[in-house]
Amino acid sequence: MNARLLTFVVVAPVLLAPLGCATPPKPPELVAFERLRNDPQAKQAEVVAPNVMKRADRLMTQARTHWEDNELSESRHASLYGQAKLKHALALHQQAEANERIKRAKRSLKKVQDDEARLTAEFKALNEQVALLEQLQKQAEERQQLMGELQKQRESATVEQKNLSQKLVQ
Repeated sequence: MNARLLTFVVVAPVLLAPLGCATPPKPPELVAFERLRNDPQAKQAEVVAPNVMKRADRLMTQARTHWEDNELSESRHASLYGQAKLKHALALHQQAEANERIKRAKRSLKKVQDDEARLTAEFKALNEQVALLEQLQKQAEERQQLMGELQKQRESATVEQKNLSQKLVQ
């Protein structure tokens, strides 16, 4: 019986040792941190905020090391702090993109305002031309009316001249 007990005492720790030293499951904070780091926008954020991203990557390494060493509390802490750094870098990237959109919108607005000013000037010039054409048309109508009156007066003068000529001849 002592031999069995001795065998159990010696063999059990050897067999159970790998189970006791196994790495626990990843903390959800580390999983979320890794998912956030693998986001395509995180790679773009490296261009805008390289120092912040380097700090986040160091925190990722620390979080994994703590997890592998079964220091779950420290792993969670490093993961959460790393997520904050990564979200800060993403916010800086989004801010840079928004500033670029604002610049494009301002350029577009300036172009539209320039076009509006040019078109307003053209519209004013066209309105002046229309007013001149209307004035010319009115003058042409008045001229036509005067020509008609002149023609009537000539015809009337011709008729009167014929009448006077006939009276003189008689």
